[in-house]
Amino acid sequence: MSAYAWDKRDGEAYCAYYGARWGIRAVAVRLSNPYGPHLAAGHRRYNIANWMIGQLCHGKTVSVYGRGEQLRDYVYIDDAVQALVLATGSEPACGVVFNVGSGVGTPLIDFVRAGILAAGAGSFEFQRWPETALGVETGDYVANIERVRAHVGWSPRVSLMEGITRAVAAQRRLAGRVRRVAAIDEVDREEFEAAA
Repeated sequence: MSAYAWDKRDGEAYCAYYGARWGIRAVAVRLSNPYGPHLAAGHRRYNIANWMIGQLCHGKTVSVYGRGEQLRDYVYIDDAVQALVLATGSEPACGVVFNVGSGVGTPLIDFVRAGILAAGAGSFEFQRWPETALGVETGDYVANIERVRAHVGWSPRVSLMEGITRAVAAQRRLAGRVRRVAAIDEVDREEFEAAA
């Protein structure tokens, strides 16, 4: 449905080809809406979960298309990294494609409400689906994680509410550092001007 989706599919095909042709060990991992600390929250391209958390932390209103009933599967970044480490370190996993998510479908509106609760700020508003979004809307998605469980023994550990709470705390720490750096820059500027 999009160049982005085709690129991901092509990447998996290249992994399979190079594994079969040249014996290169490769594992393909499909991450389902990763979120958490240290993921860019400044834009919404391919990172809608963190972007929404960032907006809510700043007391902003996020748009929810339709009634927010579309199911998504969100995976906390620490869980995702653990899955990557286990999958890439497992010989039987070579050549296998894994879905990595929570295995639980969460309506988008519930994700946003959890973000508001964790942040103690922000709000949402329902909006009609824009034509551009409808053109690439995939419908409900919940990752089937049975294959990654069976091959490498991975299961997610961080609940959605715990993960969102951690992500909010990280956003606030980052915002505090940015404010401190801005204040230090102002002091340095005043000292520089006084010395000149």
